[in-house]
Amino acid sequence: MKDYGAKAFRSHPSPRGKAAEYIRFCLRQLFKDRRHTVMEEVVEGLTFEELIGTLVDAEDEIKAFVAERKFRDDWEEKHGKNI
Repeated sequence: MKDYGAKAFRSHPSPRGKAAEYIRFCLRQLFKDRRHTVMEEVVEGLTFEELIGTLVDAEDEIKAFVAERKFRDDWEEKHGKNI
């Protein structure tokens, strides 16, 4: 970005556990957009389709992680030992 680099962004972490919420917000906003096509570039070399696909994949990964963690916690509670 012209006025803000990746290093500066990463030095101010967002509150933990909010990634899924932020991803859902971004996807909602992107799906509301009626001015752009998915093949247009958000920035040079990155299309809306690629951005949306990446966010959907990230959302799926978070859901899978949460489901696995819940399964593991339930298993340990029921069996009293690690998997």
